[in-house]
Amino acid sequence: MVASNPMLEGRLLKQALRDVDEAREWMVALGRKTASEKLASFLGQIGRHLDPMVAQDDRTLAFELPLTRAEIADFLGLTIGTVSRELSRLKRDGIIEIRSRRQIEIIDRQRLQQRSG
Repeated sequence: MVASNPMLEGRLLKQALRDVDEAREWMVALGRKTASEKLASFLGQIGRHLDPMVAQDDRTLAFELPLTRAEIADFLGLTIGTVSRELSRLKRDGIIEIRSRRQIEIIDRQRLQQRSG
C-alpha cells in the first residue's frame, strides 16, 4: 500500500528521519549537555511537537508540560531542584513565562534555541 502511494511514502520517510534525528539529539543531550541546555532542549522539543506549524514562526507558544518536575528531572537525569532552578533562570532571563506549575509559555524561541547548545 505504501509503495503505491509515493506521497504517503515520502511523509513516512520524513517522519522516520525526524524521529531518528530526535533520538540522536536526546542521546547527545543526556550525555554531554549542561542542565540548562538539557532543559532548554526539552522545552524546545515539546513546543515543536505540540504544533509544528506554530513552532515554525516567531510567535510565543504556550503549553502545559506533559510531565511533573520530578518526571522531567528523571527523564533528563537531573534533580527536581535543578529543574526548578533552571526554569526560574529561563523565566528571569525573559525566555519563558511560567503561568502555573505546569503551564509554560516560550517567549523567545531564538534564545531558547541558543540555550539548547
